[in-house]
Amino acid sequence: MSKNMTFTPVKVLTFDVVDAVTDRFITTMRMPVDPLFKLNLQEILNFIYSKRPTLRYQKIIIEL
Repeated sequence: MSKNMTFTPVKVLTFDVVDAVTDRFITTMRMPVDPLFKLNLQEILNFIYSKRPTLRYQKIIIEL
């Protein structure tokens, strides 16, 4: 790596996934994020669905 290049460390976003109907805890997930880019709700949902495809058809709550 050259001296002119800067390295931004990846941060880890930790959040809980809760079932919206029964208000039951499902899982805690850790998502790597780059602080240089904005994060939106759709990216978080896509990450959840990629790790837990069965949650795609459930109403869920994301708690940070």
